[in-house]
Amino acid sequence: MFSTSIKCEFSSIFFACVFFAFQVQGQSAQVNRYEVPLLVGENNYFKVASFKEKGLILHRTLFAPDSNPIELIKLDTALKEQWKGYIAIDKSLSFFQARTRENFLILLYRHRAMINGNYLAVVINEAKGSYIMYDINNAIPFNPAEFEVTNNALIIVGYFNFRPIVIHYSLETKAAKVLPGYFNERGEITELKTYPNGTFDIILKAKNIAKQKCLWVRNYDAEGTLIKTTVINPEGNKNFISAKSMVTANGEQMIAGMYGRYTEYSRGLFFANINAAGEYGIRFYNFGEMKHFFAFMKPNRERRIKNRIERRKAKGKAVKFSYKFLAHELVPYGKNFLFVGESYSPHYTHPTNYYRSAYTSNYFSANPYLNSYQPYRGDYIFDGYQYTHAIIAGFDRNANLLWDNAFEINDVKNMQLEKMVKVKTDLNKTSLYYLFENSIRSKIIQDSIVIAPKKSEPIKSNTNDEEGVKKDGEANSLEFWYDNYLVAAGVQRLKKPKSGRYGPERRVFFINKIRQ
Repeated sequence: MFSTSIKCEFSSIFFACVFFAFQVQGQSAQVNRYEVPLLVGENNYFKVASFKEKGLILHRTLFAPDSNPIELIKLDTALKEQWKGYIAIDKSLSFFQARTRENFLILLYRHRAMINGNYLAVVINEAKGSYIMYDINNAIPFNPAEFEVTNNALIIVGYFNFRPIVIHYSLETKAAKVLPGYFNERGEITELKTYPNGTFDIILKAKNIAKQKCLWVRNYDAEGTLIKTTVINPEGNKNFISAKSMVTANGEQMIAGMYGRYTEYSRGLFFANINAAGEYGIRFYNFGEMKHFFAFMKPNRERRIKNRIERRKAKGKAVKFSYKFLAHELVPYGKNFLFVGESYSPHYTHPTNYYRSAYTSNYFSANPYLNSYQPYRGDYIFDGYQYTHAIIAGFDRNANLLWDNAFEINDVKNMQLEKMVKVKTDLNKTSLYYLFENSIRSKIIQDSIVIAPKKSEPIKSNTNDEEGVKKDGEANSLEFWYDNYLVAAGVQRLKKPKSGRYGPERRVFFINKIRQ
């Protein structure tokens, strides 16, 4: 796929890699751990890229006088180090996103000043640590939103003056082009989906003649040539809010997402299928019609909600519930399909004597003589996204809702809107996990039936006499790795209990290998 002529410069790094194992009846087993000690105030944490059975690559950006190098560490599945090194990056560039493809880690960088639309792609061979850089030249300075990698191209989507733009960069010809049809009207790209054969789909949400938010589903070949466009219009006074898709073995395209009366709050799910000729069928399901949508609530509250729904139905009144949802990718589930969405709401706090600066983690005094900004008494400051629950729904090829379930997400608040719940499907069960502070929370379901109720398991350190300090989960992530293993990563503050009090504290970046 890629050739390379430049080698990483290897350097040593202080790290700890420790083996430990424990097994508790009914719990997962944390079988390995890797640690990197962190200095006081150090906050440029590693990000973790998975290559399944080939291991992991840790990467982060460092800061130096002449450049901002990438620090890389390759680990095998036993969390043993295979190679490590640095790649120099110009200080005018800032890291955007990372993707994996086959044996390669691709890091995309953009210009900090946004004076042009140029990008830098760094493609790293996971086995050798060798790399090659690609300069992506583009005349339009736009704000990127996402990028994906195909067999021979990078696809970058973003916005210029609230108008979507899509860049196709060929890794073979090293030429970039703007795909036509996106730069004319305002709209929102809800999905960029790539496939193993190099083709890709883009779903655009924009207003139709009736001022409703509809979906433009566009299919492209590997060279970025448009193959087909399907426009899906909502019915009645509905608007599409989000959409995710996948293509089946027989060429049908399944789409699922959220709809609502307006453009932010969802009132239910929709499922659609598009055949090879571009004909589609679609079904809508109100949240109040779903059997287990409110199962994340306490039993008494769930019962009151359902009783209220029945009373409204008996009076012939519409059932309306509004939620903000973050949609996951569609996944196959036997002969059917699985859709997952996470409910969230923006959370704001009222400043009193102190407020948190947007540019630093320190607290500043609210005294106007000490700071350049004094918040008004009525100001509210964004304090993160508060998650409440995830919904899981199964549907068939005819867009029929087969079953639904819910998974409560307790106490989780995050400054970035990202997927918290990780989902893995087997032949007869679905496993749901998320990482909160110093614990892993999980639930196992079989369609609408709960096989294993929700449980919480602490993230273990490499010694039995250390405990993670509560409410100190920084930059934590949890992913399914390979086979029945997960990888949990993040930052922990660890202390040893000593005569009823805690002893000295240490702060580490950790990776835990977890067996289901």
